Amino acid sequence: NVELVQEGVSGYLVELGDVEGLAARIGMLLGDPDLARRIGENARSTAQRYTVDAMVSAHLNLYSEMLEGSATN
Repeated sequence: NVELVQEGVSGYLVELGDVEGLAARIGMLLGDPDLARRIGENARSTAQRYTVDAMVSAHLNLYSEMLEGSATN
């Protein structure tokens, strides 16, 4: 998902059907274990923001803010 992947930070985006581009990115990561580790850690950190608990909490906070806002109007 384009919104979730930061190019070169938490992953790489490759055009659909771009087999050569995908192979090049995989080769790059296989050839640089430090880069692969950093990308993996960043991706994991990003994914943790979208757990069920995190999403429920975010929605409950939003609903609370909306209710507080409607009570003052």
